[in-house]
Amino acid sequence: MRPSEKLKSELYHWLAKNLLDPTSLDPMPTLYIDRKFCYDKIDHSITLGWDLEREDLPEAFNNWLLRHGLIWNNLPYPMLAFLHEVGHYKTIDSIPHNDMYITWWIKGILAYHREKEDINLYWNTPDEYAANMWLINFANNHEEAINELGDIFCNYWNDAIEGN
Repeated sequence: MRPSEKLKSELYHWLAKNLLDPTSLDPMPTLYIDRKFCYDKIDHSITLGWDLEREDLPEAFNNWLLRHGLIWNNLPYPMLAFLHEVGHYKTIDSIPHNDMYITWWIKGILAYHREKEDINLYWNTPDEYAANMWLINFANNHEEAINELGDIFCNYWNDAIEGN
């Protein structure tokens, strides 16, 4: 099994064990490995990304999460980013349409003026904030699951990324 397939297999197992309600009709998210972390609501997919657009992103993201209540201060960025995308999967349908229009408008402006991007504004848009708060709540209240996920990322992340 290729390293990227092993990582995805381990993450599917982790998701099934820790997050998915077997009585729910929600589909299991599809996992991909590509350049950027993202969640696609249409096909319920989570993409694990290996390309950092900004060198300061891991530290800035961790600091934002810590300021908003995350009690873990040593989680690797790829794991936090994965949990953030799972947060989108778990929260996106609860965000009112009007809030999503605001989000798309703000993100559109930020994408156009990339050199002036205010990452705190981005993380405070309704969908990003909801995903981050889900991450914080889950991480703070599920120590065993976080430790298991940490082991998966420690054991498989680098090999999976190098294989792409």
